Amino acid sequence: HPLHPTMAVEVAEAEAAAPKEAENGVSGGGKEYADRLSERVSRALDHQDLSTVLRAALELGETEGGGHESVLLALDRCVEQDSREIELLCRRNCSDFVEIIDELAGLRQEADSLRSDIEKHCDFVERKTEPELKLMKDLSCCIEEVESKHDERMDLEKKCQTLELLWQSEKGHGQALEGFAAVEKNLALAYNEDGKEKGLFEGWLASAVAGARQRLLARSQEDFNRWLLEARTRQAEVARRKVARAGRRAAWASRHRSAQRRTLRRVREDWGLPLGEIVSRAADSMAAESEPAADPSNPFEEDSSPPPDDGAENTEDFGLDLAGLHRCRHAHRRLGLGAQFAENYRAQRQMQLRSDLEQKGKSGGGNFAEECEDALHRALGFVIIEDRVSRTADDLVSAEDVAGYWQEALESLTSRMDGFSQEGQGFLSQCASVCSKVALCCTVAQHYGLDCGPLLHFNERATEAYAAALQTESTEWVAAICKDDLARKLRPVAARPEGRGEEAEWRLDHPAGGQPYSCCV
Repeated sequence: HPLHPTMAVEVAEAEAAAPKEAENGVSGGGKEYADRLSERVSRALDHQDLSTVLRAALELGETEGGGHESVLLALDRCVEQDSREIELLCRRNCSDFVEIIDELAGLRQEADSLRSDIEKHCDFVERKTEPELKLMKDLSCCIEEVESKHDERMDLEKKCQTLELLWQSEKGHGQALEGFAAVEKNLALAYNEDGKEKGLFEGWLASAVAGARQRLLARSQEDFNRWLLEARTRQAEVARRKVARAGRRAAWASRHRSAQRRTLRRVREDWGLPLGEIVSRAADSMAAESEPAADPSNPFEEDSSPPPDDGAENTEDFGLDLAGLHRCRHAHRRLGLGAQFAENYRAQRQMQLRSDLEQKGKSGGGNFAEECEDALHRALGFVIIEDRVSRTADDLVSAEDVAGYWQEALESLTSRMDGFSQEGQGFLSQCASVCSKVALCCTVAQHYGLDCGPLLHFNERATEAYAAALQTESTEWVAAICKDDLARKLRPVAARPEGRGEEAEWRLDHPAGGQPYSCCV
């Protein structure tokens, strides 16, 4: 232990004086010295300076006067004092330690309670913030996904714009549908296979594709409505083209048969003549019958060559362009709506057919021949168009549907013609025209494999009735002519035109100035 400053000075003084006193040999001074040294020892003990005490004890052992007792006493006092102080210090420290232990135990309990409260609060906060955390996580994932697919989104927007521009143009429908196939592949991204919720990009892609689909469907529906209107307005023209072609073929066949009959008659007349005379007469007849080539610029000059076959016609000859219908059909099929489009097509065409059958003729008067021709052309044109559609797009209309349409039209036409045949004199005046139109329409319909039995049966009955009426009227005319001839009321009239040397035609004229008799008689 370090010396106290005051004690160190005193010890130093004592150490300096001790040798001097020992050298003097004063006996009385030794006791005083010992007392003073003992006092210093006590003072050193009071200051708990053990090194000083030991040094003083050593000095006392070298002096006289019994310094050992004071040293022992000082040591006992020091030990006792130290023991008491140590005991007090230990008790104080133990009490403080116990208090600290108690405080620590209380603090530990409080810490455990606070920890449990914190854990409960953390669980509550975690449960409360779980949706927000999940939403934040999903948003972060979606943002990352959108950022990663930004280029793909821009490309898809450009593709959609390009497809819409192509669809607006007349020649870009095929390219638009081919490009839409790529958009349909991207449509699978809008739906997760695992059944999870859609992200931002998938939701945008689904809405973009749905919008493009709706716009394409709307434009396709507009094109389809325009085609339906065009088909209804041009179906009579389609049938008229077919009937005119059939009439030309019939006229050509009639001329061909007449030429064959003339050839057969000439062969019969020349039979038995010498061969040279037969050849010369045949050459003369061929030269006489030879006709110059027909001038295509003259519409009134007939061509002797047969007309082309019905199956070898193009779109212009057909009279209706089916490209619009096929574009709409192809677009709906690519969009997965082929069945709905076919059903809608059949329903719309069925309504058009029934509306056409319920309409009256375009003449609106008593000319049934024109009304019959208009009704026949509209019904036949409808069936011809449906037959062409069934051969080019069998999923829209089948051959059975075409036959059903024709049967429905046939029933309506037959009932109207049967009603017309009951009109008597009005029917006889137009019977020949009606029967010829019905015969030509039946020829065209039979070319398409349709049943024309009721119409042909009507023609037979009408022809028989017309022949009977004509025979009755002719008989009456002949009887009247014979009666007037017996009464000598008829005289021949010969009219010779001036400047012409040929003979004039003869006719029978009534002397009273009445109407001359018909040439058919």
